[in-house]
Amino acid sequence: MRHNPLTAPILKLLQEAPQGLSEFEIIRGLKGRGLYIDDLDDPAMTLFNGHFLVMNALYALQRDLLTDKIFLAVSPLQNRLHPMVARGSGQLQADATDAALSQYYLDWSNLDGMTPQGVDALLDGFWLRFAGAEQAEDALQVLELKAGADWAEIQMAYRRLAARHHPDRGGAAVRFVRVREAYEALKTLHRQ
Repeated sequence: MRHNPLTAPILKLLQEAPQGLSEFEIIRGLKGRGLYIDDLDDPAMTLFNGHFLVMNALYALQRDLLTDKIFLAVSPLQNRLHPMVARGSGQLQADATDAALSQYYLDWSNLDGMTPQGVDALLDGFWLRFAGAEQAEDALQVLELKAGADWAEIQMAYRRLAARHHPDRGGAAVRFVRVREAYEALKTLHRQ
């Protein structure tokens, strides 16, 4: 098993901050101790490598500290040590997202195989999902729906509003186009 040299210093930082630390605060603490190197030749790769090493150390600590009855809550915004309290079967319930993230960051091949193009693709995917979420919110408002509407509700709202605003039925063409654009945006996002 590969050793991450940031694991012990990150544990020390967390022990010194019982209120928890964000990923940014951890990186700042590592830099203050001369343990975090910035390579300005490729800022995107530097950012990815640093982030990966910090998250790898956090998830390794989360796994390893369980034997000491300590749970490390891992999040970009707050990483905090918690004493485990006996509950029911004593098993921790992790959600699927946390388990997938842990699996990703504990797999060193995800760091070793990363290229500048791969980092660009990750960032592009993030921004597409981010923009898609905003676009979905706007589209739902146009269709007069609340967040969380399912596909059947979206289709019904589209049919109702398209019939009401269709120019052949006396509706405004501009409003009909907005309804159609909202529906198409949601249809595209629904397929992803």
